[in-house]
Amino acid sequence: MPFFRFSRCGAKNLLYKTNKTGEGVVMVTTFSLRFLMYLLWIFVAPFVLSHAQAQTVSTDEVRRIAQEIYANESFVRVRGSASVQAQTSGSSMVVEYQEKKYILTNFHVVQTMVDIYVEDLKTGNMYPSRVIGRDPLLDLALLTLPKELEHLSHVPFAHATVGEMVFAIGFPFGVRNVTNGIVTSEELVGAMFLLSQVPLNPGNSGGPLLNMQQQVVGVNTAYRPNANLYSFSIPSSYVQKILPQLVEGGAIRHANAKLAVTDLRNLLPRNFSEMGIPFPMKRPGVVVIAFQDDAAAQQGIDIGDVIITIDGVGTTTIGEYLERLLFFYKSGQKAKFTLLRGTEELQVEIKLSSHPDPK
Repeated sequence: MPFFRFSRCGAKNLLYKTNKTGEGVVMVTTFSLRFLMYLLWIFVAPFVLSHAQAQTVSTDEVRRIAQEIYANESFVRVRGSASVQAQTSGSSMVVEYQEKKYILTNFHVVQTMVDIYVEDLKTGNMYPSRVIGRDPLLDLALLTLPKELEHLSHVPFAHATVGEMVFAIGFPFGVRNVTNGIVTSEELVGAMFLLSQVPLNPGNSGGPLLNMQQQVVGVNTAYRPNANLYSFSIPSSYVQKILPQLVEGGAIRHANAKLAVTDLRNLLPRNFSEMGIPFPMKRPGVVVIAFQDDAAAQQGIDIGDVIITIDGVGTTTIGEYLERLLFFYKSGQKAKFTLLRGTEELQVEIKLSSHPDPK
């Protein structure tokens, strides 16, 4: 069968077509080649452009989603007072667990409230509520949903992806407000917070971070003006894991090994030699870099030990290590840590304590 090959002849690009015997050579000039490419583009361009348009979010689409979020009555306002003179408020959302609805917000929103009300956004009426469960470490609180608001729909959860557009709704400065931006990292800041560039202000706390399908990917909790306006949200995966414990009621005390750890990739080559860790380390884990108190230093773990499993479950990153302790253990329980100390593998059983309340 005929085939094509390019050849350079002087200053021109020539295209030759030959058969197997080398006979019947046909020469096509650069002009002809450009013409063929032009025809190809005429047929291909509509498909390329339509695909690009499908990936682009129009201003009209953003406006439509923002207006729908703004009108959604399931994103309600929580109000209360710490005293006669001091009134506080925050944002929240309706969630569902085992076919029962609740109000979810930040712990710091209701922490100082002596009376709590949920506002009906349609009528402005306020109905009393109370705290069922609270998680000071993750900054979450679960409230009762007033019976007058049981008609409100609960919000679905989803996972965030880097670069996707997200929206925040809340009540900064006492007014209902929608802002938008993008998720900026797959990694969690401090292994706990989802990072985005959605503008947040006091009054957004406890409200949802939503994707374009209006699914909750996080609960907004903080912003840092000194961090180029990056905003911090509790990821939906953490919310879903802790929700059953919040429903049980009371204060959640997460297990704490009282070890300061970091990912191996955060170490410099000299750190490996200083702590006696083989370089490169071929087995993934998190490395112990400090103790939170003297008692933690007496449990058989040394600085430079690499934790590779907790009760047989891998801890290849600081995120996996933290999730394991946060959601699968309680204060007072024991856990068996598998460690690498230099090239030696050993196991140490330690008694877990609780995290101190955030200040």
